[in-house]
Amino acid sequence: MACLILGEWVACLHESSYHTHALGFASETPCTSLARHHLKGVKMIRVTDLLRWGGITTPIPNTDASRKALQRGTLVHECSLIVEDNLPTMPSADLIPVNVVGYGCAVWRFMRSMQPVWHQREVRIDDHAIDLTGCPDRVGTINGTNIIVDYKTGGRYGWHRLQVALYAVLVERSLWTPDICPRFDKRLIVYLSPDGTYQVSSCSRRQDILEAWSLITRYRKEVTHVKS
Repeated sequence: MACLILGEWVACLHESSYHTHALGFASETPCTSLARHHLKGVKMIRVTDLLRWGGITTPIPNTDASRKALQRGTLVHECSLIVEDNLPTMPSADLIPVNVVGYGCAVWRFMRSMQPVWHQREVRIDDHAIDLTGCPDRVGTINGTNIIVDYKTGGRYGWHRLQVALYAVLVERSLWTPDICPRFDKRLIVYLSPDGTYQVSSCSRRQDILEAWSLITRYRKEVTHVKS
């Protein structure tokens, strides 16, 4: 499959219709959309919902603009999987919706430049012990360093650091064994732009992890009534 430059890719996309089956795997990925739910008698909460519960983010308004932004984010995440699966070349034009082609190019450029090795992609982690569930976009390594990556298509917000810190808590706990205590001190937020460019914000403060634990503890005390 020939590698297309951005202009050629966009031209091909405008000439082809979008096939809904191209992104049909989305419902089959391990990460599924779920609200606060009960597992084994314990009330669990998603990372994104925990941030809203803590007053760190606000509820998403029920507007056309918000719905379109959510739809775009979903398409971009599905597009990112297609792009990664077709490396080192671009995927064929009929696999990517026209309205997210630029974001796909941004993912391709990030992957070619940083060359991460993924160990998990959008795998949901349920941690019954701390009543938390979440779905990090990517877990892997770059040059041997453990990383967690979260793709973003909107604006930059301070709470993004806490979100990836919460993911780090889940990932570290899921991989812990008596012999191995993994650390994910390098957490990357990759801001994708529709013009095909990207910017990386690196979060490495251990303070973010401590704040994540503080939020988890407060939720468990106030909602699930777990005593410290």
